[in-house]
Amino acid sequence: MKARHFVILTLASASVAIGAVVALQEGRETSRPLAAQGLLVPGFIDRVNDVDRLTINSRSDGQVTLERKAERWSVAERHNYPADLEKVRPVLLQIAQLKTVEALTSNPELHKRLQVEAIDAPDSASVRLTASLGAAVQADLIVGKTRADQRPGVFVRKADEARVWAAEGTLQPEKRVVHWLDRNILNVDSRRVAAIRLAHGDGERLDLEKAAPGDRDQALVTPVPGGQVAKAAHELNAVASIPDFLILEDVRPKAEVNFAAPATTASFVTFDGLELSFRLVEQDGQSWVEAKAATATPWPGLDEFIKAAPEGSDAASTAKLMKPAVAVAQEVAEINARVAGWAYRVTDYKTGKLKSRLADLIEPKKEEEKKDDDKKG
Repeated sequence: MKARHFVILTLASASVAIGAVVALQEGRETSRPLAAQGLLVPGFIDRVNDVDRLTINSRSDGQVTLERKAERWSVAERHNYPADLEKVRPVLLQIAQLKTVEALTSNPELHKRLQVEAIDAPDSASVRLTASLGAAVQADLIVGKTRADQRPGVFVRKADEARVWAAEGTLQPEKRVVHWLDRNILNVDSRRVAAIRLAHGDGERLDLEKAAPGDRDQALVTPVPGGQVAKAAHELNAVASIPDFLILEDVRPKAEVNFAAPATTASFVTFDGLELSFRLVEQDGQSWVEAKAATATPWPGLDEFIKAAPEGSDAASTAKLMKPAVAVAQEVAEINARVAGWAYRVTDYKTGKLKSRLADLIEPKKEEEKKDDDKKG
């Protein structure tokens, strides 16, 4: 069957339709037989574990350079901060597994329709992926639109060739540098947190605590002005959630940030003896945070609480989160090894909670509460 007839009969999506139109416009493509299915980059699968450099280029986001030393991948544009290995390896495997389905246009004027134009072309939407081993390039691809038919895939061409391929496989790499970073800073479940202290550069302090690990909610310890009460429990508990899945939005060497400037500091002490300290300063119109961990004195009744917690209860779930001293010490070492020497920009939500003031956690008493106070008086 000729290629033209095959394309017309197997149209199953708008993406494939675009490929058919491009082929038809070139005339000579309509009499070209379908390419036999094979790997787009032959032999790359045998070298995928040896690749030590991967670059991602796009007009919208510039270049991201991932480099491997030993088994550690890092991001050059962020001072070799660790990369997310769970994202690097899948992309390399996706390159290795791409299979050719059909040869499309070789006309550069038609590349833009499939988003496989050069990345420096005006309004380019393509992404260029280059995988290298030392100075030797192993794969160099311009990745375009996805295709969604009976064999989902992508439109792609080799950077040194004009020919566009409809390929079978998945390949839609992230373009922004932040998406390639190992974004996890630390993760301490808020149910472990016993006490919180926030202190601002102007002297204002904010203290919250739980009396016991079995308590559901944090309580506001800082005295509340007359006519005011603490907000609902979920508002207070949100402050305790700051170390819970704390991820970065950006990172830079700590030496580049003036942490001697007036700062907001935060301390979180857990029932099982972990202390987390944060320091937040404003620089260049952004909030930057440094973090460190240390051991603290565990809550005196922790062992008894763990033993007495009824199976299947909320208390039992909390008890299972508590760590013995040796595990806490290991946790401290791991956190400090990860954060030492770095300053982080964290999510706006977490930044806002770190900047919490008393006014953010209190509200005027309701009329019913005022009446109750009058009766008591």
